[in-house]
Amino acid sequence: MTACTQRFVLAGQPVVIEHRTGALEGIVARLYEHGAAPASPAADDDALRLVVEAGQGRAPELPAEEILSLSADRPIRGALGRDVLALTDGRTYATADYARGSAGLTIYEDDEAALFVAARRLFPIVLGELLRCRGCYPVHGAAIDGPGGGILLLGDSGAGKSTLVYRALSQGFRCVADDGVILAPGGPGGARIYPFYRDFTLDPALLPTGLDLPAVPSEPAPTYPKVRVELPSSLLIESCVPRKLALVRRADAPASRVEPCTEAEAVAELYRQHPWLAVYPPLAQPHLDELATLATACAKITVHSGVDILQSGHKFVMEQ
Repeated sequence: MTACTQRFVLAGQPVVIEHRTGALEGIVARLYEHGAAPASPAADDDALRLVVEAGQGRAPELPAEEILSLSADRPIRGALGRDVLALTDGRTYATADYARGSAGLTIYEDDEAALFVAARRLFPIVLGELLRCRGCYPVHGAAIDGPGGGILLLGDSGAGKSTLVYRALSQGFRCVADDGVILAPGGPGGARIYPFYRDFTLDPALLPTGLDLPAVPSEPAPTYPKVRVELPSSLLIESCVPRKLALVRRADAPASRVEPCTEAEAVAELYRQHPWLAVYPPLAQPHLDELATLATACAKITVHSGVDILQSGHKFVMEQ
């Protein structure tokens, strides 16, 4: 096929993605369309670069010195050589070259599940590692902006971050992103939160009542049975200044509740939501320092999300 090049700007950083296979072109365009940028050869010289291609045969084996595994159902394994992080889940193989500011993602199978995992897991990891080279730190979390400033919601998949986001939208908040954000320090007023990727999705059973949000089925993906929600531009905002950290926990209780959160708990959760942050030593300490600074500067709460947030007219729990 003819190669395709996509250009994006993420948290002010130019990114060039060269597709040598069309497998991920559409998915990547959807996830990162908020940062889509016109062709600019002059900017390419300073851009972070990622190449996506199809592989032949089997994905390479990693060296014996494995450094990290994620996910019991389909582990992502990693190994760090000199300035290069290699990752694989057995079907896809990715590398992030810290010295060059470039990355590669090779897909060895073209079935639906493999493409989905490549786009939603390995692709953001290697792109995130390149962003860290520029002092921009991806976080698995959601961010919204309201009268009191930005709120960064942290929690595992399924904890209820997206549900809280959609409830907040009915009460005057706007959304930066609901699953992946970038912390960019040093801007006016301190750190800012930008969208990393945008793919607004919800479990069909948890679509909040009282919200007029058009929902359409997501692309078929056997490992991700959610619906995609189209948000109008009036509900979106391109960045926010974080003023509050909210650790989200799903509560099997009728009523939601808010509890104070310690700085140590907030820092630990920030660490957990970027499991690769300590892999490459030259980047690890600045990243850890920035997360600690964020936790110190922000108000901190734990939100136990009960079933009441799905009820029409419910007051947004984080503003109680």
